[in-house]
Amino acid sequence: MFCCSLPGVLRRLLHTTALAIGLTSAAGFAASADELFLAAQDAVRAADTQKLDTLAVKLRGHPLESYVRYWQINAHMSSATPNDVRGFFTRYPDSPLIDKLRGDWLKDLGMRGKWDLFLAEYPSLVNGDLEVTCFDLQARAAQGEQEAMGVAHSLWFTGKTLPESCTPLFDRMIANGQLSTSDLWERVRLALDAGNLQLAKQLNILAPEGQLFKQKTLERVAADPQRFLERPLEFTTRADRELLMFALGQLARSDAPRAAAYFESVAARFPESERGYLWGQIAYRGALNLEPQALAWYAKAADSPLSDSQLAWRARSALRAQDWNEVLTTIERMADAERNETTWRYWKGRALVAQGQHLQAMDILVPLARETNFYGLLAAEEIGATLSAPPDIWKPLEIDLKKIQAIPGIQRALDLNRLGLAPEALLEWLYASRDLDDRQLLASAEVAKRANWVDRAVNTADKTRQVHDFSLRFPTPYRELLAAAAQANQLDEAWVYGLMRQESRFMPEVRSHVGAAGLMQLMPATARWVAKKLGVNGFNQDQLTQVGTNLSFGAYYLKYVLDKLGNPVLATAGYNAGPNRPRRWLAEAPMEGAIYAESIPLNETRDYVKKVMTNATLYANRLGLQWRSLKERMGTMPARANVPDPAEGTPQGS
Repeated sequence: MFCCSLPGVLRRLLHTTALAIGLTSAAGFAASADELFLAAQDAVRAADTQKLDTLAVKLRGHPLESYVRYWQINAHMSSATPNDVRGFFTRYPDSPLIDKLRGDWLKDLGMRGKWDLFLAEYPSLVNGDLEVTCFDLQARAAQGEQEAMGVAHSLWFTGKTLPESCTPLFDRMIANGQLSTSDLWERVRLALDAGNLQLAKQLNILAPEGQLFKQKTLERVAADPQRFLERPLEFTTRADRELLMFALGQLARSDAPRAAAYFESVAARFPESERGYLWGQIAYRGALNLEPQALAWYAKAADSPLSDSQLAWRARSALRAQDWNEVLTTIERMADAERNETTWRYWKGRALVAQGQHLQAMDILVPLARETNFYGLLAAEEIGATLSAPPDIWKPLEIDLKKIQAIPGIQRALDLNRLGLAPEALLEWLYASRDLDDRQLLASAEVAKRANWVDRAVNTADKTRQVHDFSLRFPTPYRELLAAAAQANQLDEAWVYGLMRQESRFMPEVRSHVGAAGLMQLMPATARWVAKKLGVNGFNQDQLTQVGTNLSFGAYYLKYVLDKLGNPVLATAGYNAGPNRPRRWLAEAPMEGAIYAESIPLNETRDYVKKVMTNATLYANRLGLQWRSLKERMGTMPARANVPDPAEGTPQGS
């Protein structure tokens, strides 16, 4: 999330100083309403309910009064009455805090076993979570509803640690014999797959006598699976086999071929279902490591159930092997929701084309070509369509903007953003704009742009379905500075814009949670490295939020990565994940650039590369630069042997 109008420390210093003057000065100088509001938020964080209540009186009538009242009710939740909570719903009917407060109240009611009140309010909750869900099941079970326990049984099968509100349900099922030993071991396996050793240990205690594994043994397996596998092993109990499968799964993360070779030697001693499960695990880990043998291991899993992630990586392995029949077969095995995602619609269309089934392929690719995203552009190029800017660009009038500005939720969002309260501002904006039509969305985007909330302007304009304004979706701020930095480093201006749009949404002061800063999101160590290369003396990190400095440094670093890797797609991946990784993701033979991008093992980088290259294509079109299709930009990736290993390390990425 992006913020802030003032650096956090300075903002806090200003409002704290002003508050001290306002509350304690003998002259009686009054702090501003904004400062009082920020002080109230500080009181919440400090759990100072007395101070919060005092400030709440002063903030009556403030545009953000609903937040103060929300904080108050939450601070006194254990003594809050139904009238207190429902009074909030009546007083602030357009607030996104209604659902948050309702969820908070339901959790309090659940913890206190107030089931009648809980069941009366629960149907109105829009966005629940597992904690509330389990309280609901407890409430229904207390009313004698048998179906509730069936739903609770389905929640059991996860490798995640569930909220405490679920525990009474599971305890009841165990006491009633509704959870079998097989159910128990299935969850142990899920916990181990997820690396949740603590949960696996807790579940192990519930196993029947004689089927427990030693918890210290589990810890040794997690720490050094290969050493565990080198010892003579027992296969007599379910616990023995589960530990062995866990060890092989752990080994497969770093060395899938070795795990496969070991399992080949002992597979006959496992039941067929367990063999299929473990081959699926080894194949999945191998596919993530881009092992060419992954498809063969998947074949050994036969008809064993595979998760969505396992099927996705089976399809990606098939793409890298150019096995279009396997691509099609694997996509058909996916659940409906997964199969209908844009990614797999496109690759299914491509698989059908490769098999000569052109009519069936067109049924998929033609509708997909109407979408303005990575796969939509590729689909359009596949069917021979030409990209052009939308001919009818609607621009809001001042009256349209005033209507948007008059929406209370939009006003609150702008106020919260101005105060640097990014999460709250985003919540308000999303809630206020959730039902707007295309023209209202574009007017909202223009309002955000004028408030210098650029990321909201871009993201809101991105949501239109029929009426578009690509100048809002793909703005060109700082063009003179960016063009100079791109030209100085012989970089494609559209590519730099595409990367900057993805990195920062053009917010010059934005900082990521890992410390990357500015328009091109440079890490501190990288910035120091670039400063040294450019001979910039006296460089300090605050300079990274200066537009000219950030663009100059970012373009230099991007050019460095491009020179090292020799290819814009590889350089885009290297800018995000570090310049040493993209080469490892290449194959022994050349491959289509889109397939390379699709099979990048890091989710963030895979998404990043596709979006940056799409952005670059659309920016070139918008700026009237030399036209290159997305397929041409993606190109063909060279064989790994033809890309030199970057010798000189740099701090960006890893």
